[in-house]
Amino acid sequence: MTNILYIATSLNSMIAKTDDDMGWLDIAKDGDEDYGYYDFYEGLDIVAMGRRTFEISLELAGKNPYADKQVIILSKSLEDNKYEDVEVLAEIDELSKYKNKKIWIVGGGEVASHMINSKAIDKLIISIIPVIIPDGIPLFKGIKIDAELELEDCLKFDSGLVQLVYSLK
Repeated sequence: MTNILYIATSLNSMIAKTDDDMGWLDIAKDGDEDYGYYDFYEGLDIVAMGRRTFEISLELAGKNPYADKQVIILSKSLEDNKYEDVEVLAEIDELSKYKNKKIWIVGGGEVASHMINSKAIDKLIISIIPVIIPDGIPLFKGIKIDAELELEDCLKFDSGLVQLVYSLK
């Protein structure tokens, strides 16, 4: 199993504004440039995220934008699974049953933090958008361990976006 956090943040590490607005991501739009997303997505087996992130994705897309993949919602508060073709797991360590699977940890910040605290992230691909947001939802919230990282790659794009690729040591 390989768990990969692939996410975009502002320069000050916000993943959304406090009202969940992510329109600032458009700053990095640059023609047909997808920053490696298509190849990354095609290589995935599972897409996993928190309940709130899934619900925001549904709202923005009008449907499940990941319907072509196995989708897992990581949530302790979602008691009844009201979503079709979606599995709900209450504990992050339940992901370990998916051996030999490549899993995208979409977010949000709470899930990302729990995954770091559990040492359940293998790779982080962080795209930094060239903007500072005054108030927002942080990428990491409640980190309880020192998580040492090893830089694998650093990519710079004409839009000003910088993509950092780290593995957990």
